[in-house]
Amino acid sequence: MKKFIVLSIVSLDSSLEKPIYIINAKDNEEAILKYVESHVIYHELFFLEEVYSIGMYYGFSEQFYNNPNDDLFDENNKIRKDITDEYVNKCFKKNVKEYFSPHDEYAEIYFTFYENINNEYQKAFDRDTDFTWKDAMNKYPLPKDVLVFIGKKEIDSGDILIFNIEELPTI
Repeated sequence: MKKFIVLSIVSLDSSLEKPIYIINAKDNEEAILKYVESHVIYHELFFLEEVYSIGMYYGFSEQFYNNPNDDLFDENNKIRKDITDEYVNKCFKKNVKEYFSPHDEYAEIYFTFYENINNEYQKAFDRDTDFTWKDAMNKYPLPKDVLVFIGKKEIDSGDILIFNIEELPTI
C-alpha cells in the first residue's frame, strides 16, 4: 500500500475544515475511488448541489441537454423554434444512457429521480414555494453506487490533485 495526498480544488474554495486527505491505496485509481466513496458523495457541497439540481441550463443535468450533436439551441442559446419537446426528451434520454453506460440500471434510476425532482419543482412553482437541491437530496436520495459512479466520472475531469507521498521531494 502506498500513501497518497488527495485534495479537491473545489474544497479549497469552500468552508471545509479538512480539504486534504491522506489515503492508503495501491494506486492513483484506488485512491480516487476511496476519496469519492468516503468524502465527495457526502461532503462536497458543490458536487451534491450540482447532482441534485436539475435543469436545462443548470446543474449536473445540463450536460444531457447541451450535447452539440443534438443541435437543440440557436445562436442565442435558446431552444430552436423547430424543436419539439419530444425531440428534447429523446436527446436527454439518449445522453443520460450514454453517460451511465455500461450501467443501464443507473440511467433508469436517474430517469426516475429526474422525473420526481422535476415534478417537485413544478409543484413548488405552482404553489409559489421553494424546493431546493437539499430538499431533493433528502426526499429522493440517489443510491451510493450511482453517486460514486457520477463522482468518479466527474472527478476524472480534473477537480482534484493527487500525489503519491513517496514520490514527493523531501527537503
